[in-house]
Amino acid sequence: MVIDKTQALERLAGNEALLDMLINKFITDNQTSSDTITQTIHQGDLESASHLVHSIKGAAGNLSMNDLFVSAKALETSLRQDEAVNPNLLDTFNQDLNAVLALNRK
Repeated sequence: MVIDKTQALERLAGNEALLDMLINKFITDNQTSSDTITQTIHQGDLESASHLVHSIKGAAGNLSMNDLFVSAKALETSLRQDEAVNPNLLDTFNQDLNAVLALNRK
């Protein structure tokens, strides 16, 4: 499940219009995030990549995008601790992000 709608609506006091608006904003704001984060990592700027992933992690948690939250948390931890990034963590994060971006919420 890309978004746990029941859980997200609990956070938003059942306001489905607000949930739709926030999901659409997330999708619009993050269209290029996967490419930007991947490129930033390949350029060796792990700190900037970590900040970008952290922002996505926070939004994903608030919107009950649970798979994306988990993969973002793992990637963020790796970026903050390691000299080299585990490519599997980046791949999983990108897959989870792309699954959210593929939602048609209009």
